[in-house]
Amino acid sequence: MFETTLVPHRSLSPNGYRLLIACLAVPNGLVALAFLLRGAWPVAVLSFLLVGALHLAFRRNFAEARRLRERVTLDERDLVIEQVARDGSVRRRRFNRYWVRVAFEEEDEDTNRLRVGSHGRFMTLGGFLSPGERKQLAGTLAEELRRPE
Repeated sequence: MFETTLVPHRSLSPNGYRLLIACLAVPNGLVALAFLLRGAWPVAVLSFLLVGALHLAFRRNFAEARRLRERVTLDERDLVIEQVARDGSVRRRRFNRYWVRVAFEEEDEDTNRLRVGSHGRFMTLGGFLSPGERKQLAGTLAEELRRPE
């Protein structure tokens, strides 16, 4: 009846990443070359290590982003939430749709939390979404749960 997959927003595209690394590597390379020509080879080595470390950090971030997701599925009987963490571990909960409660807690315009559950077992949903996206998801879920089969 209803299914959605939530993924975190990544503002840096692969092309943007390549451009960023190029914009960092070229000036760093020129500075490293200048120090290398003056005999200060340790500075050149550290300069290249810096760009390499940034490259590795971004690659790891992109790899984690590919794994991180939440899938929400609602059918005639059940609401199933499957959360895949950054480390690849999967947490799956199944709730009877007739007992599910959507709890949207809003402290202010920029701070809110969406919890879904029943019988005292709740789980937070959409922690990586923006406050507006969480609010919209809460409304959509509540509406879909009220909808007759």
